[in-house]
Amino acid sequence: MLTDPRIHSFLALCQHGTTTAAAAATNRALSTISTHVSAIEARVGATLFRRAHGAFILTELGEEVRKHAETIVAAEAAILAAALTRQSEATGAKSGTRS
Repeated sequence: MLTDPRIHSFLALCQHGTTTAAAAATNRALSTISTHVSAIEARVGATLFRRAHGAFILTELGEEVRKHAETIVAAEAAILAAALTRQSEATGAKSGTRS
């Protein structure tokens, strides 16, 4: 993972709606999800979720941050895919085969 793990915790909470479900989905402790989201909120200086009966609902700013976070994660996937392709090409060239 190239991106800050806090981004992945934030996106998991966006997707799953509770810290318990986000923690289970990311194999992280519930407290880690809370800490990561609180750190992002502190950094941007705004609340990104409304908390209601144990559920987390994105604020308007939270929705905007989610879109940017998804772009970051997609860029990370593209970087890793490009690196893998280059490695495969280099391995194929060394062994005398072409993909």
